[in-house]
Amino acid sequence: MMIVTTEAVFGNKIRYYRKLRALTQKDLAKTVGINPTHLSNVELGKKGVSLEVLQHICKILEICLADVLPERRPDESQLREELIAEVISVMNGLDTERLRTVRTMVGALKG
Repeated sequence: MMIVTTEAVFGNKIRYYRKLRALTQKDLAKTVGINPTHLSNVELGKKGVSLEVLQHICKILEICLADVLPERRPDESQLREELIAEVISVMNGLDTERLRTVRTMVGALKG
């Protein structure tokens, strides 16, 4: 099983936009003032960069920070609240017969 880290996703995005602009690692690294080996390690998810360097990379690649940063994912409690709200909303629109079916399903889930 392969584990994909946030750093690897971040690095893949930088690589994608770099290649989209037809830049080599060497060219991009030289332009932003870092070692090409360091940029290679960033793209592989092995190293990070400072915010200043990242902003410079984004400027050269003509993208915004949001294009390379990982998506914010809601925490478990937020997901739970959203799911409960969705279930309540759906249940409010059900007739009595369907509500009884939901009760039976909930009972089965309880064990």
